[in-house]
Amino acid sequence: DESYVLELRRLHRSFLSLLTLCSEMTEVDGEMRADVEATYGPSAKPYHQEVVSDIGQAIFCWGSGAYKASLVTLRSSIESYCKSFSLLHNPDVLTQKNVYQVFELARGTPFFQSALASGQMDRLLQIYDGLNMYVHTVTDAAMFHYLRLGVFPQYVPDKASKVSNLILGTIDAMLFSIAMMLRDSLFKVHHRNREIILDSFSPSQKKQFNEGYT
Repeated sequence: DESYVLELRRLHRSFLSLLTLCSEMTEVDGEMRADVEATYGPSAKPYHQEVVSDIGQAIFCWGSGAYKASLVTLRSSIESYCKSFSLLHNPDVLTQKNVYQVFELARGTPFFQSALASGQMDRLLQIYDGLNMYVHTVTDAAMFHYLRLGVFPQYVPDKASKVSNLILGTIDAMLFSIAMMLRDSLFKVHHRNREIILDSFSPSQKKQFNEGYT
């Protein structure tokens, strides 16, 4: 199905940008790692990696038609993202069981107090609220009605498009926030990797990154 291939290409492009950025942030010899650890602490590394792992799994689930599983995993990535950039300044985010309290604690930390990161976090929380509808299955519209094992794997264009847009929106909010907050460090990485990271930015985001205002 051509629409499946097009959706998958969009997901691959954005995910590759995020994966490349995370690799630069966490590689032992990476140019960005020292800056990231100095600002957010070495204990943040596994949470940065878990964000990428969760989103990668969400895309794999999407590819097999397991849309609800994809959304549940995507939800987890948002929680890990908020923890990763706030645990150094507020370690309580790791023991807090109320997820919305995690978000509130994260808002009080330096990364999320910037206007840009705070605005993107609002966007992520809006996505997160929507994901709760699928996780808790509160309406018929949030159900996927897989009643027989024989239907797997199954590509359902309208459902696939909805889920892929949620994944893309999540990646975009995370990627743009991180790139802008670590902008100076990004100019230390190899130019080809920086191009891959910026490849999924919109023209206005690229303009904002190049001009350097947050």
